[in-house]
Amino acid sequence: MKIMARRNWTDGELIVSIYLYRFGFEDLGLSYKQIADIFGRSPDSLFYRFANFLSMETDCGLKNAGSRAKQLFEVYGSMAKDELRKTALKMIIEHLKGPNDSNLIP
Repeated sequence: MKIMARRNWTDGELIVSIYLYRFGFEDLGLSYKQIADIFGRSPDSLFYRFANFLSMETDCGLKNAGSRAKQLFEVYGSMAKDELRKTALKMIIEHLKGPNDSNLIP
């Protein structure tokens, strides 16, 4: 099993993860594994992130999501599926083009 280096999640990775948490991978045309590979993460790290988002909506899940994940979930967690899908695909494409750590909300 390949061990990934620990690093902070970018806004783009978090936004894609929010989409996956809410709607799954089918409409993106990529599997969880493919998306994890694109971001240099393990599929398990995506599933842990889903548990963080679950804790933001309920009393279940993992509680240590981080402030940036919470901020982005507040903005993107209720976005309409089509709009969030377009944003998620844009984040994937931008990541494939090269590194971009810009913040998407202040």
